[in-house]
Amino acid sequence: MSKQNPMEPPINYKDLYDRGKYEELSRLCEDRGKEKPSAETDQQKVAAYCEAQLWWIMAQLKLTAVPVGILAAPLQSICDEVVRLKRTGSQHAAQLSEFCAKLIGDLTSKLSDRLVTIPLLERGLELSDSLGAKLKSQVVSALQAEENKGPLERRQNAKRIEYLKNLASRIEKIKPAPPAQTGQPERQPPHAATSGNRTRFWPAILLLVILVTGLLWLIAPWFSRDRSFYARFVEDFPEGEPLLPELERTRKFSKLDAIYYELNEQTRSGEKKDGTSLSGTHSSEIENLSARSALSQSSVAAKVPAREVIDTSGPIEPKELSDTQDQGPIPIDNGTRQEKVNSAPPHNPQFVDFKEPRQYQVMVETSVMSRPSLRGKELAQLNPGDKVQVTGMEGYWLRVKSQKGRLGYVLAQDTEREGDF
Repeated sequence: MSKQNPMEPPINYKDLYDRGKYEELSRLCEDRGKEKPSAETDQQKVAAYCEAQLWWIMAQLKLTAVPVGILAAPLQSICDEVVRLKRTGSQHAAQLSEFCAKLIGDLTSKLSDRLVTIPLLERGLELSDSLGAKLKSQVVSALQAEENKGPLERRQNAKRIEYLKNLASRIEKIKPAPPAQTGQPERQPPHAATSGNRTRFWPAILLLVILVTGLLWLIAPWFSRDRSFYARFVEDFPEGEPLLPELERTRKFSKLDAIYYELNEQTRSGEKKDGTSLSGTHSSEIENLSARSALSQSSVAAKVPAREVIDTSGPIEPKELSDTQDQGPIPIDNGTRQEKVNSAPPHNPQFVDFKEPRQYQVMVETSVMSRPSLRGKELAQLNPGDKVQVTGMEGYWLRVKSQKGRLGYVLAQDTEREGDF
C-alpha cells in the first residue's frame, strides 16, 4: 500500500520483507493482529488487520517454521474478510484482493492435497479471475482421480463428485477478458501461415513418389534385359569327336539280384536248371557278377535266408497216446484239486492258531499293531530283549497277548522263538 494510505503502519511491512527480516516482520504482524475487529467497526481497521495477517503468512512461508498446510486455514479466513470488504465496496478491497490471490497461488503451488487447494482456490476465484486456470486444472485432476476409483468409493464420494462437477461448470462460465483491439489485423506467426500449405504439400509429394515408382517399374524390364554372352568350349580329338566317358552296359540292380539268387540256388543244390552243365557261359557269368557286385552279394545274402529244413524222420505218435490226450481233463483225485481251489491265495495266508501259547523274544525295535497290517493303529512299542506271548500266526505277523488280555500283532521277522537261538 502507498504511504499516502491512512491504513499504512508506521513501519512498512514490505521494507522488512525485502530486507529479509522475516522474524521481525512476524513479531510486528502478531502485535498488530492480536485483536480482530468486529464487522461493525471501521472498514479501515478491518483492512489493516487483514493486511497484517497476510504479511504474517508471507513471513511464515519464508521462515518455514509452520507447515504450509496449516497456513491455509488463516489464509482462507482472511480471504473471507476481504470478500466482505469487496461486497461492501471498500476502497481497500481491490489491493487486498490482488494480495490474497498472489498468496493463494504461492501457497497452493507448495501443496499437493486437493482437499485443501480446491476450496482455497475457489475462495480466491471470488477475489481474482487469474486463479481460474489453476483451479480448473485442479478440478479436472480431482474428477479423473474419482473416476479411476471403484464403484463403492464413487458411491461414497457422490457428494464430492457432484460438488466438483458444479465447480467445473462455474469455471467454464467465467470468460477471460478479450484482448484490446488496435485496429490492425492480427499478424499470424510464420509457422501458422505455412501450416495450411504444408498440409496440402504432403499429398503432392506422395503422388509424385507413386508416379516415379510406377515409371521405374515399367522401364525395369528393358534395363534388366539379359545381355550376357555365353561361350562353349569343346575339346576336339583327331577323330573329330568330343571327349565322352566310356560307359559299360549293365543291367538293372533288381535284375542282377534275381539272377544271382537263381544261380546261387542252382549252385548250392547241385541241380541243373535246364538239364545242362553250369560250366561254360554260366560259370563265367557268375564270376563276372561276383567281381562287380560284392556289395549286392552281401545285401542279397542277408535278405534271402536259407530254406528251413524240417526233420520228419522221427517215429509216428501211436494212436493209443493220442486217444488218451483227447479224453479231456484229468479227474480230481481224493479232493486234492478242490482243496487247492478252496485254499487261501499265497498273498493272504490263513491264521494258524497255536494250541498252547509260545514265548518269543524281540530282536529289534518294533511296534505292536491293531491288525496284521502296517496300516493298522500302533498300540505299543517293543524294544530289543522284550518277551511276548504268542497265541497264533497270520502270514508274516504273530498274534501277541498282553498281560491284560489285549491282542495285537507283531512282525515275525522282528522276533525269535526262545530256544531257537
